[in-house]
Amino acid sequence: MTRARTKLLVLLVVAIATVAALRALRKDTAPNGQARTDEAAPLDDSLIDGRLWVEGRPDKLTDYVHASIFISRANFGLFERASTYDMRMEFFDLTRKDGKLKVFFPQTKKSAETSFTVKECKDKAPFDLCLDLAENPWGGPKRYYGFQRQDDERAALGDLAARIRAHAQNGPAER
Repeated sequence: MTRARTKLLVLLVVAIATVAALRALRKDTAPNGQARTDEAAPLDDSLIDGRLWVEGRPDKLTDYVHASIFISRANFGLFERASTYDMRMEFFDLTRKDGKLKVFFPQTKKSAETSFTVKECKDKAPFDLCLDLAENPWGGPKRYYGFQRQDDERAALGDLAARIRAHAQNGPAER
């Protein structure tokens, strides 16, 4: 098998694993069909680091889901937007300070700054943390969901969490 075909096969397997993990998640809704919201006080903003943050679970195979991970110590993050059939991933340079994120996307030369809060929430089971962004510099929702404990993340997100963490550990090819 050629090197290009091997890479294509690996990407296909990763995409399928991402979709399977996302489809395993279910939306948690109140009896009236509305999403549950529980407002809590903001937590330490360092909780943004090292966690996989996801938008939720898709309803259809063609629905896109956003995910991100932030590694402030290394000054970078990873953003992903994926459906069953399409995936886009981009690394970004990151500075976090006092509830603010400054991001720079080397590919597009786009930069942005936004404030954020991390708080406990029960909007969507099984998630127990919410990340709220004042503005979303990479597009997509302003609220993402995560877990306080990495074991809970691994149990709920499985391959998705492992894949995004592996990409984040490797970092961008050239910085």
